[in-house]
Amino acid sequence: MLLTRVIELLQGIVRYGNPVHIALKRRFSKTGLMTICDRQTGVTVKAAVKSSHMFGETWYSHDYDVPGCPLRPGDVVIDIGANQGFFSCYAASKGAIAYAFEPYPESFGRLRDNIERNGFSSSVKLSQVAVSSSNGTATFWCSDYLGGGANTIVEAHLASIPEDIKNKIEVETVSMDSILAGLTGRIRLCKLDCEGAEFDILGGLSDPSKIDSFAIEYHPGAYRLPELVAIMVNWGSHQVSFGRSSHMLYAVQDSILNEYADSQR
Repeated sequence: MLLTRVIELLQGIVRYGNPVHIALKRRFSKTGLMTICDRQTGVTVKAAVKSSHMFGETWYSHDYDVPGCPLRPGDVVIDIGANQGFFSCYAASKGAIAYAFEPYPESFGRLRDNIERNGFSSSVKLSQVAVSSSNGTATFWCSDYLGGGANTIVEAHLASIPEDIKNKIEVETVSMDSILAGLTGRIRLCKLDCEGAEFDILGGLSDPSKIDSFAIEYHPGAYRLPELVAIMVNWGSHQVSFGRSSHMLYAVQDSILNEYADSQR
């Protein structure tokens, strides 16, 4: 236990530009906001303390880095469930163009501020909507769990949220087909972390061939996981694999994997 804590402390010092602030906030603050700075890039975000681990999952555990499909400058990515901007800032720091979707007003406000704070406004396009299987509206359940990171439009996912639902609001929804219709060229990566909505989103996707890869945090409390996998397998165009991190699933086009294999010779 002591060795683990020492390792975590050393990693924090190496990775974060403000490790003391982060350590104190995580130790003594259960609510409120904290500032997180990546030492290498200088990218800084302000986020709910309860959600701060998501920064590390994105930047250091690389949960959304798809094996065989690395992000490159100029790549286009779709960030579904953008929350407070951890992944959108990460993608922009690599020179990618991100289209970020986040319906929760509180998280969207921080997402916008974090994008502006880091000078990424020209690289990240923001939409305050939820992504679903169709265009319209949906009920959006909100809680303080994970700093709003477990908010959902999927009622079946509510059983997975251990904190009380504080309110529900109506939000606008947009389908993946509508998103893709508004974009030109290929999509390098579609990241989905949308608390159970990924099943309907992928099930309603007409042409997955436009998207090179997917990084999905799956939520089996909202649906049967084999059915989610079957959707992607039945496309016949993507190889599907599970990540080392808990609840991560990847899908990569065959042609992209072949290109990557060639580049490793």
